[in-house]
Amino acid sequence: MIDELFNESTKIKFINRPIAVPYNYRIIYKISQIVLILGTVCKRGGCSNIKLHMISNALTSHNILVELEKVLENTSEVPPLVRFEPALTRALSFAIADELVEVQANSKFKLTVKGKGLYEQIIQDEELMILEKIDLKNIKDKINDDVIDRIVKKWGTMNVTD
Repeated sequence: MIDELFNESTKIKFINRPIAVPYNYRIIYKISQIVLILGTVCKRGGCSNIKLHMISNALTSHNILVELEKVLENTSEVPPLVRFEPALTRALSFAIADELVEVQANSKFKLTVKGKGLYEQIIQDEELMILEKIDLKNIKDKINDDVIDRIVKKWGTMNVTD
């Protein structure tokens, strides 16, 4: 019976075809985004993993950015969704391996000398990551660890179910 179903005329063929990867999932874009976030928002004490994911997620959608800004300005009590993106986690691993980012003793990420050089190149290029630069400039002084802790605490209490 099986031989009758899968004879020479009914063979299944698999053909690999190229698949376009959206820009926001490309490793080089994510590494550049991480470097831009760390260089703009987290200059002094480094950046926690959750803060990095939260800011990266806000940069992917104007609506999410607006929600985050409302929370930062205390005009909304509804925290934005905390989303951990696998592409960002993978890019962070590559950035660490390429010695652009290092992990501090407090588990926060910061730019290395090499990473700061890449950051300067991104900032100086007026045609590169224009929207991301504008968005980060708008939130850089408002988003600190206390705000992130408040958002995570509210998100956890509002979204956890039994």
